Amino acid sequence: MIALFQIRFLSLLLSILALAPNAYQNAFHSCDAHSNANALISCNHFHNVSLVDANSDAYSELVSPDPEMVDRLAWDPGYQLTWFDFQAEPREDWPHIAAITTSSILYKYHCAEGKLNYEVEAIFRKSESWVRPEARTPPYLKHEQLHFDITELYARKIRAELSRYDFKCGEEDIFESHMRRMLDQWQREEVSYDMDTSFSQDEDRQHVWNVNVRNELLRYGKYMMLP
Repeated sequence: MIALFQIRFLSLLLSILALAPNAYQNAFHSCDAHSNANALISCNHFHNVSLVDANSDAYSELVSPDPEMVDRLAWDPGYQLTWFDFQAEPREDWPHIAAITTSSILYKYHCAEGKLNYEVEAIFRKSESWVRPEARTPPYLKHEQLHFDITELYARKIRAELSRYDFKCGEEDIFESHMRRMLDQWQREEVSYDMDTSFSQDEDRQHVWNVNVRNELLRYGKYMMLP
């Protein structure tokens, strides 16, 4: 069996100019339902688990090229996001959200010769990410790029954590417990980044995050996924 999981994080970039100061303060500390745009900052979405038999036709479809693969951008040290990668249409029912970055940690594992083999990958979903015309600025784009960089950083941290163990077939629950803990840390980090930088408005804090994440990526460089 192969287990395929995708954990998505939606980074919502608040349109600061569209909100009165007091409304911004309320939004800054909240993560509420989608129906309340003024309070929505960022939310976590979890995809359902897909269990696929490696001998089935479904598995062949999974590993073959398909339109969904075109939608994905795997994190690449030689590539920086552009606004052209944000291909979804802005949601009119979220008038105070300037941009959305959807980054994912995709992981899969299967049992072979008594051991669990696994892969962990950071990806960007183009068809679920969007930006309003007035938000297409270099500072906003750099802020969104760092969300993707943080996703890659935690993919590396997960690989580093998992490498400490020799998971056997039948130890899927233990494997999953490590994954859940690390994924929770990743999501908290993404939210902390928005909070601490005031959604890129605090240039000093944004610079600190830029430097720290870059250094952490170097620190975990040996755990970068090879092409």
